[in-house]
Amino acid sequence: MNKKAMLFALAIVSAAMFALPAGASAEVAHVSSTGKFTLSSEGNSAITEHGKTSIFPCTSVTGNGEFTTTTTGKLTLSFHGCTESAFKSSCTGESAAGTDNEPAGTITTTQLEFHLIELENNTPGVLLTPTTGHFATYTCLNGLSTKKITGNGVIGHITSTCGGAASTTHKIDFGTTNETVAGSTQQWTQVTTAGTKYDLLSNGSTAALDARLTIHFSDGVARSIICT
Repeated sequence: MNKKAMLFALAIVSAAMFALPAGASAEVAHVSSTGKFTLSSEGNSAITEHGKTSIFPCTSVTGNGEFTTTTTGKLTLSFHGCTESAFKSSCTGESAAGTDNEPAGTITTTQLEFHLIELENNTPGVLLTPTTGHFATYTCLNGLSTKKITGNGVIGHITSTCGGAASTTHKIDFGTTNETVAGSTQQWTQVTTAGTKYDLLSNGSTAALDARLTIHFSDGVARSIICT
């Protein structure tokens, strides 16, 4: 390899590494082109607290976002029909300004950064990270209980095959080790099962997210997931 080719290759590797947060692996996935998208959910979703019986189920999730590069971007999620498990009272999030509440049962995240990653063996995934460590805050039991969801990130599995057919939709599974049991842990916590561990916290206690989401590209362009 001549000197110019070597410098070009090093530049590509460096760009891939800096596309991820500090501590994450350089194993990345990317889409075939940038673009905006909306998000919808399949079935119920829930936030659970590890080692506790606390479950905060929601009936649906919506959202929107944009790939600003082929590996990274920003998105926001809104959880609807959310309750607490003990008395089935609504859980309602703060507004984006952190002052007024949202409609009863709706919890909207802060704007989140996302990074496409490889989980292992060409398995694509996505890492969501909050810019300030804050995902969302919500209250239940008519304001008697407040939950603040923080953490360094949460990982989901993209079910599309690397290098598979292009599609206008792609599915992401934020699953736990046992979705029927309160206190289960996130199924995926590391990039290529090494390095930094990513997890959520609910009032400082480890928590997990169960949600099955579908990305719908707003421009109708079919895109493929490519692993490097």
